[in-house]
Amino acid sequence: MLNLIIHGTVILILTFIVLFAFVYILYSVYAVSSAAPFVPIRKRNIQHLLLFDIISKKDVVLDLGSGDGRIVRAVAPYCRTVIGVEINPTLHYIARLLSWVRGIHNAVYYRKNLWEMDLSSIDILIVYFIPSKITKLQKKIEHEMKPGSIVVSNMFIFPGWNYSSKRDTVYVYER
Repeated sequence: MLNLIIHGTVILILTFIVLFAFVYILYSVYAVSSAAPFVPIRKRNIQHLLLFDIISKKDVVLDLGSGDGRIVRAVAPYCRTVIGVEINPTLHYIARLLSWVRGIHNAVYYRKNLWEMDLSSIDILIVYFIPSKITKLQKKIEHEMKPGSIVVSNMFIFPGWNYSSKRDTVYVYER
């Protein structure tokens, strides 16, 4: 009887792992076609982001394509609200779980396509984007974000924009 229970538990766990992997791969493929794949930001670049000293307790910060939420968790102590937008449900739920475990209460996560996200109330936008879609994002930012807002880009520059600060591969743009 005990062997049957153990066998059933092992099958259940393996089934869960296979489903988890399938969903992760499916949404990763979709993310590549719609914006960018999940590539975790280096800890050094998160530190650069925080060293700019651009985030205040009154700010609403949005991390587009937040992945596992590492930027959201790093920024949360410094702002009023931080929002993570991720299309991959696996990464979305991992991010929510990690924020919950760490007791972060000002983080909000949305599982949605970043192109559907309204940027009009965002003070600081953080992106780690691919060059082939950055012009489309640039138009969305120009159309939706208010003057005085800040865009922080990890790795890639926005064509035609002049960044106000730079550390390593992290660029800060003031709108």
